[in-house]
This record gives sequence, C-alpha cells and structure tokens, in this order.
Amino acid sequence: MRSFSLVFLIAACIGSNKVNVMAQFDFFGITIPKFTEFTVPTLPKINIPPINPNTVKNMKPVNGESLNAVFVSSTSSQKNVDGTVQNTSNVKVINNSNGNVTEYSFKN
Repeated sequence: MRSFSLVFLIAACIGSNKVNVMAQFDFFGITIPKFTEFTVPTLPKINIPPINPNTVKNMKPVNGESLNAVFVSSTSSQKNVDGTVQNTSNVKVINNSNGNVTEYSFKN
C-alpha cells in the first residue's frame, strides 16, 4: 500500500485592501507556487444609528405604512459561589407591530 501526504496551507495576509494568498500543496512531490496579489474592493461606509428599546417602543407607522420592529437583548453570566457554579440568563424581546407594543422577558 502506498502512503502519501497531503499538505495544504492557505495564509491570507490582509493589509489595507491588498490580499496576498500563499498556498502550498505538496502531493507526490508537486508544489503549487504562490498565488498572485489581488485587490479587495473598498466598501462604502454606512452610518447606522444605535437603536435602544425606547426607540422601538415609540415607533409609529405614518402615511398608511406598515410597521414591524423587533428589539432583542440577551445577557448571560456565570459565577462561582462557595464552589457551586451559578448560571443566569435574561432575554428581553420587544415587538412593535403597527404601534401595538408587546414585551416579553425570560429569566433563568
């Protein structure tokens, strides 16, 4: 039975918008050389304002629009009390459907 080794290594070095990709593929003594450099296009910057629970609660549809907004927040923590691990988690969901606001909270 023949034995062979397959080594495949990809390293991507990203600096500004230039990317160098190096690949080595050793299969029965054949090695593929380094790939050429290519440029990653620059994406436009988008300014998205932060949204908090009150923003979602206070949204109202205007001019016959339909509105459905959902805010989800989750937290979890773990602490050790006298050798016993205590886990806590909280989930809060706010749903605004055309100005009708419903809130759900789940605690563990």
